[in-house]
Amino acid sequence: MAAVQTTLNGPGSSSPFMPSASRPWLLAWAFSAWVLPGSSWSGSLYLERSPDGGTTWVPIVVGNTQMYVAKRIGCTPAEESEAGVSWRWTAGADFSGTANVRISA
Repeated sequence: MAAVQTTLNGPGSSSPFMPSASRPWLLAWAFSAWVLPGSSWSGSLYLERSPDGGTTWVPIVVGNTQMYVAKRIGCTPAEESEAGVSWRWTAGADFSGTANVRISA
């Protein structure tokens, strides 16, 4: 799938990104989630995933800790081990400012 890149200017989400269906010999699809230069925001900015084609979106939580929460400009390497799972950036209800985001393989 092509990279997804957009600007979030308030609460909302980017278009979904699904790692390529062609699987390398490894067991997971690697991709990168970027918050690009020129971004300046306050509030919640985080990655979500959908196991059902975009009907249900959930943040990634390990134990009681929400993972993939962006606090600054940078890149987060990630991987997906389940075919057909989509990812997206989401700006929460408390978000203000501008975030230039990208997800790409």
